[in-house]
Amino acid sequence: MRKKIIAGITCAMLMGAMALPVSAEETPITATVGSSYELTIPASTNIVYNATTTPLNGIVTVEGNVLPNQIVTVSATPGNLHNSEQNTNLPYTLVTSNTTQQFSSDIWNETQLRDRLNGGDGKTVSLSVNITEDNWKSAEAGTYTGNITFTSELSSVTGQ
Repeated sequence: MRKKIIAGITCAMLMGAMALPVSAEETPITATVGSSYELTIPASTNIVYNATTTPLNGIVTVEGNVLPNQIVTVSATPGNLHNSEQNTNLPYTLVTSNTTQQFSSDIWNETQLRDRLNGGDGKTVSLSVNITEDNWKSAEAGTYTGNITFTSELSSVTGQ
């Protein structure tokens, strides 16, 4: 009988312990997705002799995931078309295709960056090399080689 009383008291204590209120604390969690983007530039391009306009082999595109107040600026710096055999340069200008507007830089905003990332066409820039007829006439024989240097920068726009 004594065992039954002890078992009954133990059960009552356990049931009472289960009925006690439980306190809970919330644990905050966070996740941060950093801004990122990818720049694609034209590939190597051969310029045909006497061609006054030669489109670059490819387009400039930028896609990415940035904050609404951020932009990506892409700049292009044309180097000399140099003939090392004659130690001379062939002058040219880098222009936006189908125009005579010289290209130095352009800006992509968050919407334009995300459009390509999400499968849209996004913003693209087609570029061409323009060499005047007079520059071709004065070009000395030989092979001219050069580079166009593309740079990009992520920055914040004030006021947004």
